[in-house]
Amino acid sequence: KSHGFLDAGPDNKLIPGKRFFEIPFSNTSVQAGPFTSSYGQGGEFASIQEVLVKKPSITKTMPVRGNSMKDLGILDGDTAVYEKRPLANVRDIVIAIINNDFTIKELGKENNQFILIPHNKDFEIIRPKEHFEIYGVVTATYRTY
Repeated sequence: KSHGFLDAGPDNKLIPGKRFFEIPFSNTSVQAGPFTSSYGQGGEFASIQEVLVKKPSITKTMPVRGNSMKDLGILDGDTAVYEKRPLANVRDIVIAIINNDFTIKELGKENNQFILIPHNKDFEIIRPKEHFEIYGVVTATYRTY
């Protein structure tokens, strides 16, 4: 308990604490190009939850369908981690609602109007003619194999 692996839950029963689900985080990187020498993997511990979620009370996830953001590395089947909030900054990756449909795009501005920019040359910029809604701001994505 003193190290944060266990905590007291209802009725003082032990429950997993903040550090319970930590996994080793290597201080050695892996190259996606030329090989890297293999050596000790000492390092810290990290919680995946802590890495992906900065504001738990407003963070949600949503599966990504389609490839309009593939050039940014967001692929069909990935999961978007987002903060549910109605405001975003230009250049944020957002989940927006247009005509009751969700879309994930980069928020841009053109002629003082907001636009939604895909990151795939096969898709066109969306220039909403009517009101659209920012549903959330993407803070991370992940995929599993």
